[in-house]
This record gives sequence, structure tokens and C-alpha cells, in this order.
Amino acid sequence: MCESLKLLPNNSTVSQKERCRYLNDSMSLTIWYDEKEEIFAIELIFDLLLDEWAFIHHSRGTMRYSPMDSGKARIGRHAKQAVLKSFPLPRSRLEEFQQVSSELPAKECHYIINALMKCSSQKKF
Repeated sequence: MCESLKLLPNNSTVSQKERCRYLNDSMSLTIWYDEKEEIFAIELIFDLLLDEWAFIHHSRGTMRYSPMDSGKARIGRHAKQAVLKSFPLPRSRLEEFQQVSSELPAKECHYIINALMKCSSQKKF
């Protein structure tokens, strides 16, 4: 069983009201907030340091599940970034997140679970 996601200390110029980061031994979660302190976007990376896959969700409805690529980075981005193509989200990823989400604030946890459920039920063409 994996350890719960833990809030990382904020060592950047970005405030906790703008971005929170959580991490455990196999998963990374970043939550961005808007000026009303509502969730603006999330990035959830599975299988850190192995075969990394990212679930990216934007409040406007854009979401994708794709592998991380260490190829050519876009300007202002780290070397690793999610591939632009989206793949079906396996239901096991939802279950994996639920197992480690016990220490997340309830509002954030429910938001992410709902987004993962929506993505896992979408038909891909």
C-alpha cells in the first residue's frame, strides 16, 4: 500500500493560494487556484520515475491522460512534459488515487475524483 500524498512545503514565489503540491513515493499532484481560490487546474502524475503518465485537467473542461515525454521541451517548461495526445484513463488510476488521497482537503479530493471518473468514462476515438 502506498503512502498518502503529503503537502510539500512552499519554497517558491508562488503562494499556497495559487498552487499546492502534494507528493508520495509514486505520485505527484499539483493544484492551481484562481483569484477566487477555486481550483483552476490539476496535474496528477502517476508512477514517478518509472513509466510516468499524467492526468491533466483544466477547469474549462479540457482533460487528458497521456505519457510523460522527456523530448524537446516547450519554452518555459521542464524537460519532461505530457504528450499532447490523450489516451483512455484506466479505472485502476482512479482507485490508485483514492488509496492515497486521505490527507487531501475534502473539496480538492472530491474535485479530482470527479474529474478522474469523468475521464475514465469518456469514449476515445
